[in-house]
Amino acid sequence: ETPAEAARYLQIAYPPLDDVQIHLIRASTGERVTHIRTGDTVAFNTRPVSHQDFVARLTMEADSRYLLLIRVQTEGALQAPVRLWQPDAFLQNAQASSALHMMFFGIMGALAIYNLLLYFAVRDSAYLWYVLYLLAFVLSQAALRGFGFQYLWPGAPWFNAVSVTFLLSLSLAAVGFFTHQFLNAPRHSHLWSLVFRFIGWSGIGLAAISLVVPYHTAIGLLLVVVSSGALLALIGACYLWWRGEVLARFYVIAWGIFLSANIAYTVSKAGVIPTSLLV
Repeated sequence: ETPAEAARYLQIAYPPLDDVQIHLIRASTGERVTHIRTGDTVAFNTRPVSHQDFVARLTMEADSRYLLLIRVQTEGALQAPVRLWQPDAFLQNAQASSALHMMFFGIMGALAIYNLLLYFAVRDSAYLWYVLYLLAFVLSQAALRGFGFQYLWPGAPWFNAVSVTFLLSLSLAAVGFFTHQFLNAPRHSHLWSLVFRFIGWSGIGLAAISLVVPYHTAIGLLLVVVSSGALLALIGACYLWWRGEVLARFYVIAWGIFLSANIAYTVSKAGVIPTSLLV
């Protein structure tokens, strides 16, 4: 019941949802006051509020009771964190969240530019593969968090529907080829040289497949390929460390934690484990 006329912002903070319907109904008469239909398969400019998440502005009259119904359908993991905001609190949170995300994207972009300059300076293709990995990973995060649809491809819902699996697959491909080059695999082991390149080509193949198969199929394949690829990369790096490759020790330490986190992240987005603050 609202003591006075009030405006609230309803936020559903999971951008990859396919179809979202919001119904605000006046309880006393059954009248539908507000009906909003949105989702990541609908052009971004149709959203009632320009925001990376699904946001609706609800206005309610004084001394009235309302029923709020939300219907969600999606091919991927069904995660629908819902929050009702006071207008001022919502705007403050949106500004703070956008600032943190832009800081992250800026840092990753600067890192990519730095490594690109290193590639031009020393002509070591490992730097180029690392740059490609950073770009694919950052774009996948932008897609997953709704910024890609908001700023980069707002008029292409067909690509937005496949962007997460497509870009994560490309990042896996870059990891495979980066590992192969960075660890000098051909010099130490013909077998692991083949394995690392196989990981890279698997990522490229999965990226192509993700454009034509249903999302739930693509995310299932991504889960299997990323998990097994990351595990194989770590095992191979440990072997090359044992064989005396100096750079392998840094790879195992630095990338071991990172690749493990990527596995947990991918598993979370596939709905196998629950989402937490960490994933």
